Amino acid sequence: MNLQESKGCRSFSIIHNKIVRQIRTEVMVSNGVITDAASRGPEECGAKSYMAIWDTGASSSAITQRVVDELRLPIISRGMTNTAAGYVATTGHDIHLWLPHKVVITHCVASCVDLGKIDADILIGMNVIVQGDFSISNYDGKTIMSFREPSMGHIDYTKA
Repeated sequence: MNLQESKGCRSFSIIHNKIVRQIRTEVMVSNGVITDAASRGPEECGAKSYMAIWDTGASSSAITQRVVDELRLPIISRGMTNTAAGYVATTGHDIHLWLPHKVVITHCVASCVDLGKIDADILIGMNVIVQGDFSISNYDGKTIMSFREPSMGHIDYTKA
């Protein structure tokens, strides 16, 4: 993983030495009721480490019941969520999410759903991805995913 910090933004790249079909990162999650999470470290906020999958096809982020139970997350909403398995009843939870290089997304609302067989406890959806710049390239037999927060400009391959 390549990490950089410059000009007021934080960024990271995940480099795979082959073409991959899933982008996976380790993240830290804490209860969203904790204040000042952005100025505190994840350990100070009682965050725990989980495996996450990035999903541009998901409009919002999701967590498993394991995350809800381990962090004792209170329910902030109830509703229905459209998943690959159809509409399911869900509960909403307020979390702080630390991406690699301690890029923190505070007060992220995540739905508790069964993520099936993806072998991860967090699904990072577009509600997180749109808070920065996100890019995937598959050049020379390698997949590289890059993310920076906040957004610093457009990535337009037709102008490159």
